Amino acid sequence: KGYLTIYDKHDGAPPLVVGRTYNQAEGGTFGQNLEAFGEPDLIAAGSTRYIPGAATGDPDGDGPRIASRTNLGLVNTSSSTAAAVDVFLYDGDGELIAQIPGYALAPGQFAQFDPFQATGLSDFAGYASLALHVASGGPVAAYASVVDNGTQDPILIPALMSY
Repeated sequence: KGYLTIYDKHDGAPPLVVGRTYNQAEGGTFGQNLEAFGEPDLIAAGSTRYIPGAATGDPDGDGPRIASRTNLGLVNTSSSTAAAVDVFLYDGDGELIAQIPGYALAPGQFAQFDPFQATGLSDFAGYASLALHVASGGPVAAYASVVDNGTQDPILIPALMSY
């Protein structure tokens, strides 16, 4: 796992890039398109972006039958400055249910993790929205990959400017 930075060293137009990650399955493949992030898509220090639609839960448990899991991906695109990202999780009513203050990213670091488990919400079943505030450093690229536990079919949700 990791990321790739592509740029034009002559300050021209960058190339158009597309990527896909996939798994082999009987009769074909399944996977997801990988978002190409440009400068306007990055979260600068002091800015906040949102990811609606994060989901988690045990489909066989007593709570809501949410058969998905979420991975949050963060990339500090600076090659020289560390970044600190405040991660907030809100339930469907807009109530703050958990947070990770100052998640540290070294220069050039890529991290992917389950935000529900990372905040101690491993028993939570339902949907949440994430707010990502870059407290310092960066800029940071951010996305969520929400995966169906039954089919392993993922969707990619890039961080949005407003919610």
